[in-house]
Amino acid sequence: MSKYSNDKNNDCVFTPKEVADLMCKLCNVNENSVVIDNTAGIGNLIKAAIKNGAKTENCYAVEYNADVFKEQDLQGVNTYIGDGYTYNLPYAKANVLLSNPPYSEKDNGIAFAVKASKEMKDGYICILTKESSGTGQAKDSFKEILKNFTLIASIKMPEKLFCAKSTVNTNIYLFKYGKHNKDKEVIFIDFSNDGYNRRKQKETCILTNKDKAEERYAEIIDIIKDNKEPNYYKDNIIRDKINMDCISLNYSGHRVLDTIPTEEKNKKTVSQYLSWKFSAMMS
Repeated sequence: MSKYSNDKNNDCVFTPKEVADLMCKLCNVNENSVVIDNTAGIGNLIKAAIKNGAKTENCYAVEYNADVFKEQDLQGVNTYIGDGYTYNLPYAKANVLLSNPPYSEKDNGIAFAVKASKEMKDGYICILTKESSGTGQAKDSFKEILKNFTLIASIKMPEKLFCAKSTVNTNIYLFKYGKHNKDKEVIFIDFSNDGYNRRKQKETCILTNKDKAEERYAEIIDIIKDNKEPNYYKDNIIRDKINMDCISLNYSGHRVLDTIPTEEKNKKTVSQYLSWKFSAMMS
């Protein structure tokens, strides 16, 4: 069960725990990680980082909304109330930036990662934000990030991810330190079926494992981190290069539709037509 705040006035859509854990694993969070979240909310990403081995004293959380920040239980973490755009954080020694930014901010919140991308010297940036970011709405911020980080993967997330709060379509964008090469293949995954069923009950999102969710999450990590052959998502993966204009960074932008009819499809279509024709004549 995942519970989200219903704070309509503050653009607060908090990261579900299963997604926060996924993001940490994609970034190889461990006891040696220095983790920053400059749009921390109630701290689900930082909590997930600690669960994955990060030391509390090596975690930094910034949140602008003081009322929301009071809900955090982050004893031992370096926590601050302030503007995530400008707050002076130790990005130079960080090797993980986790972010689920407010989507109403510049470039759907991707702009919060730009400063970090210029100052970090190693590691990963992992952002959960609106899917439309990858269709051009966040191109300016993405271009800045790609000057210092490589886009490794773009993951289309389930539609009801924030079922207790919002129906926004989201993507995870995973970057690794090092300037993006235009010839680098990016992994695009349609993860809209993650094995969980989500339903809203008052202000809570009820999560039910309906189809091997844990195995599906593990497979996504194996595909991206170890290039393993997929089982559940063999028909939902595309490896392709991106244009540096950053207006096609999503799975849908690289999917090629099969518009050439096969002999089998032709036979099926003819059969369906003859069946309909016969029914029409008999009526």
